[in-house]
Amino acid sequence: MCHRQRPFMVGGTMLMLLGTALLSAPSRPSRAQQGRGEPAQNGPKSIALKVAIDTKPPVAAISGALKKFQNKGGVGYTGFVQRAIYTQLLSPQFTAKANLPNALAAAPQDLLGQLKPVDVEKAVALTATELSGLRVPNGLQAHAAERNLKAAEIRTKHGLAFAANKPLMNAWTNAVLSPKLSRMDWRDKGWVARNSGVLTPVRNQSLPESCGCCWAFATIAAYEAAQARTNLVRSSASVQNVLDCFAAKTHPTNGIPYDCSGGFWAFDLLINYGVGRDREYPYTGVQGACKDIANPFYRALNWGYVSSTGEIPSHDELKAALCEHGPVVAAVFAGDFVFGSHDGSRPISSFPSGPGQTGLEANGSRTPIDHAIVIVGWDDDKNAWIIKNSWGTDWGDQGYGYVDYDSNNVGFAAAWVSVKDTRIGGVASSPPPALNAEPPFAPKDPKPLPLDAAPPPPRVDAVPQPKAPAGPGEKAPETAAPKSR
Repeated sequence: MCHRQRPFMVGGTMLMLLGTALLSAPSRPSRAQQGRGEPAQNGPKSIALKVAIDTKPPVAAISGALKKFQNKGGVGYTGFVQRAIYTQLLSPQFTAKANLPNALAAAPQDLLGQLKPVDVEKAVALTATELSGLRVPNGLQAHAAERNLKAAEIRTKHGLAFAANKPLMNAWTNAVLSPKLSRMDWRDKGWVARNSGVLTPVRNQSLPESCGCCWAFATIAAYEAAQARTNLVRSSASVQNVLDCFAAKTHPTNGIPYDCSGGFWAFDLLINYGVGRDREYPYTGVQGACKDIANPFYRALNWGYVSSTGEIPSHDELKAALCEHGPVVAAVFAGDFVFGSHDGSRPISSFPSGPGQTGLEANGSRTPIDHAIVIVGWDDDKNAWIIKNSWGTDWGDQGYGYVDYDSNNVGFAAAWVSVKDTRIGGVASSPPPALNAEPPFAPKDPKPLPLDAAPPPPRVDAVPQPKAPAGPGEKAPETAAPKSR
């Protein structure tokens, strides 16, 4: 259950409660000790910040620590905030800047006793910044115009028809898909499949290692949504494949490294080369050498910007794009405590969006655009876009959140992606499968196809027989309805 958050009101009681949770948690070895196998310091089991070898994996140890902390008194931190504090307290660099004793030398009681509210905010902002790696390319306006011309040519060549060109009615609410709806959310079941939305599970770019490759996660998340929306196939494409291979194969000349320090939309890799399955090319959080994959399984067909200038589109333009193309990637500013501590209860609003808030300043510094997310819908009652993040399910509301329509430069460089329609009968239209039908998403990837083919989905009127999942994250659970309506 989500409790309302008070971002900048961090009292001594809250820190004491947090300290109790952390001190009673399993400990985590340092990265150096993990690599060298050095013996841990001995001490009481309650001293969680002391480095110790634990029989549990580091990830499990951290999770165990955070789950013991409960919201009390109507004030609470999300798991992401707790994880950020836990991580930063183990960092000598952070403790030095916060004028705290070294985490490896001081008792954790001393660390938590000296932790101030401003230190909590800094820890969260620092973690959010480390994960925010979107970099706007040079000459974005010219690139957006050129890309959209090419996208129009591809659409004409393939005679593409989109769901917006056919009546699409939600099987549960009878609402007709339209930008005029006061609320629309692609997590909701009933738009293209009676018992499921089109979003794949939220991923976590900080596990097993933190990497600022949000650009790769957003690219894959939007692609997977397009595949589900168009072909009724639930996919799990490799983010690591994108991280390792985009720069190596496409040789970008826009001044962006496309690594853990920053990148941009990587749809060209999916169109020209394709990517493999996540289970065959799992995420490590570290960029490595590009691995050649025979017959890459996942391919995109086309992509383009919502605005021909690449700037923030109008509300109507973005809503129309969400209806026509499904979830879209977009830039946002996320490197502060307000975004990092979001719990889904109130829309994020750090500063107003608008001209002059984006691009390069006269001194060459970048103004606030630093993170890639996927916009999956909107809610006029909240005056906000609904976004999917890649910071795990302990951020926001199960990994999703709200950003005020006109804040944090949300929507900058918004772009859509499309895939080849391989179903008999073309684009999905109303009505979706019958009420007693199973979700039409394949719980296991079908067999590989030739390079020029897309994954074969089941027919809309078919009732596929569930199969055992091939591995962690491969089975697509039914998407739950959003908590807030």
